[in-house]
Amino acid sequence: TIPRYVRINTLVADRESVLQELQATIKPIFVDEHVPDLFVVEPTPENRGLLQDLLMSNKIILQDKSSCFSALCLMCGFDTEIVSVSDEECVYLDACAAPGNKTSHLAALVHEKNSSGKRGAGNFSVVHALDKSADRY
Repeated sequence: TIPRYVRINTLVADRESVLQELQATIKPIFVDEHVPDLFVVEPTPENRGLLQDLLMSNKIILQDKSSCFSALCLMCGFDTEIVSVSDEECVYLDACAAPGNKTSHLAALVHEKNSSGKRGAGNFSVVHALDKSADRY
């Protein structure tokens, strides 16, 4: 069976509190070794039901592991730490943002970088997302 990947949406929720809630509710849960804030759970109907409240509150996003790598590569290149190609201001353009999982992942990584001090003084990175559907936003 294909595992179910769960990414904590750090734009909405605190990483530690969501992780505690996941660990208290779902057994077993595994931390992904490659993608920060990504966890692996068994793809059972019971687990889907247990994840429902976190999904509806946007604290977690069900996102395939492979789709997480585009944001990580933009931020890290081939490095293992989220330092971006430069600690200077970066402008990221997502020209095909629908439905938005990769974009929200990139936004979370950029927000973390902007908040962490891993940037030059006064330099903030931004994400611009383009979508064909005006109703989405």
